[in-house]
Amino acid sequence: MEWSQPQIQGEVNARAGHAGAVIGENWYIAGGGDNKS
Repeated sequence: MEWSQPQIQGEVNARAGHAGAVIGENWYIAGGGDNKS
């Protein structure tokens, strides 16, 4: 596995309550929210 900076558009907000999984060489992040509501 190798870290690389993803290309994004706009501002990225902080996340809480999410889940992540590594499958092969890919890292997937799903769910979560801003922890305010």
